[in-house]
Amino acid sequence: MEQPIIKENAAVQKSTDEIKIIALGGLGENGKNTLSIEVNGQIFILDAGVKYPSRSTPGIEYVIANYEYLKRNKDKIQGYVISHAHYYNYAAIPYIIDDCPAPIYCTEVTKFFLEYFIKKNNLRNENIIFHVIKPSDKIKIGNTNFVFFPTCHNVPGSVGISIETNLGNIVYIGDFIIENNNLNNFNMYSSHLFDLTKQNTLLLMSSSLFAFRNGYTSPNNRLTPLIENLFDNTKRIIIALSAENIYGLLEVIRLATLCNYKLFAYDNETFNFWEKFKVIPDNNIPNGIFLQKNINSSDTSSLLIMLGDERAIYNKLKFLHSENKNGFNFLSVKTVFVLALSTDKNNELPHSDMLNNLYKIKVDIVDISKKYLEMLPSKEDLKNMLYLFKPKYYLPINGNFFLLTLNAQLAFQTGFLTHQNIFILENGLGIIISKNNVGVFKEKQDVFLIEDGKKISSNIVNERILISKGGMIIVSAIIDKAHKKIISKPEITLVGCNIYENLQSINNEVVNIINNCFKENKNISESIYYGLKRKLSKDDRENSMIILPIVIDKSEKTGDKYVK
Repeated sequence: MEQPIIKENAAVQKSTDEIKIIALGGLGENGKNTLSIEVNGQIFILDAGVKYPSRSTPGIEYVIANYEYLKRNKDKIQGYVISHAHYYNYAAIPYIIDDCPAPIYCTEVTKFFLEYFIKKNNLRNENIIFHVIKPSDKIKIGNTNFVFFPTCHNVPGSVGISIETNLGNIVYIGDFIIENNNLNNFNMYSSHLFDLTKQNTLLLMSSSLFAFRNGYTSPNNRLTPLIENLFDNTKRIIIALSAENIYGLLEVIRLATLCNYKLFAYDNETFNFWEKFKVIPDNNIPNGIFLQKNINSSDTSSLLIMLGDERAIYNKLKFLHSENKNGFNFLSVKTVFVLALSTDKNNELPHSDMLNNLYKIKVDIVDISKKYLEMLPSKEDLKNMLYLFKPKYYLPINGNFFLLTLNAQLAFQTGFLTHQNIFILENGLGIIISKNNVGVFKEKQDVFLIEDGKKISSNIVNERILISKGGMIIVSAIIDKAHKKIISKPEITLVGCNIYENLQSINNEVVNIINNCFKENKNISESIYYGLKRKLSKDDRENSMIILPIVIDKSEKTGDKYVK
């Protein structure tokens, strides 16, 4: 559901009592970027993204920030303001918004990606209300003025965000690079940006993910120099790209058009995404460009484009060596695979497995994943923004603590910021800024996990890991609590552990615990749990076991009762 935006040039409120800023995600990690900004008692959420799970969390699709803080303050929330269309920045919204309802402010492209994500994952969207903005809009959300300015990232419609307060502007410019070219929606410098730099900046926040790289990121963010030599009309080319990398997709299209290559969608997912994306405003796709669906198996001058999130692409390519995809045989035409996917510590293993399987096919592999830079700010990009805005305070965001520290050191080197004006925070740690003081506050630091489209506690995964290491003991007992007797001998079930020699001892311990509970009127389930924990604590492996007591009360007075 879309609502019109009311554009106003209202003056900044006369008094700002307090500004509270807390990162619920994105600090000390790569992903689940979620920032809460509170101005005069009104909360604005800047980005709400997911993180891909590590190999130690089996069965988990995404990780999102713990948003209990937002649930407790949901009446204060005025809106979600999304900077750009990447999973790391928008994909947690469908999982949060039912508990913390508020309108979403984003550009047309970001709205498309969020709606596409919701439909693809069969998620609910009844409570989602969009306010579509332009990258140069000035609007009022709640009682606060927001100014947007275009940024250069690998998806169109990316924006920086400035929040006006009487202490100065709060400027959020996460993922960006310094680059200007002839493509609309991919230019960094603008009159809107320069107008903001002339104003007083209270706080600047910028991404830290490339804070270790010298120089500027551009031009190493460009695909063309790495692949243009492949377009010689003697081979078929298949290129795998993230669907969120529209900048790279446009480069590939331009190359194919210049070299007279026919464009094809690798599969139905790519074709369906293309058909939907090409009709939205500001997509930057040149007129007259089409992706065909069916390829001639003998055509050499053809380019097949494979789009999707990186995990989906890994799955597509994992079994490619054993299947005949798209109705053609890889042996019939010389074929080269180009992998233009980013890698991080959470996907290095599937990336390696995918490469291993691809080499089973008689095709050439060109893996440029580590040569091709994401469009994230390097040292000179970051210093450029620092010198332009000259903030009173600086908060490095998005990245592990090593990268946050490097980003902070860059700010210190500017000479106009000191260690007292630069914050290195962790998730759940916030700052309070008033006219004469800066303080710190802390919230619970945890995560929620998404499995089969539903939120589960991180404790569940921790239990799975414990089971995989030490196993589980299930203790079943039927009692008559009213008459203080055990009806049947306790049953012990072992899952993933081998302590059969101790079964009789454990059984006797359970009987003793239950009889003692009858005498002292204690909770039987809790007593079994803690009693067995103590008994098994001598062996470290056994101490890591999960103990699950199941007690069924068959009392005549109380009726059947299940206690866990």
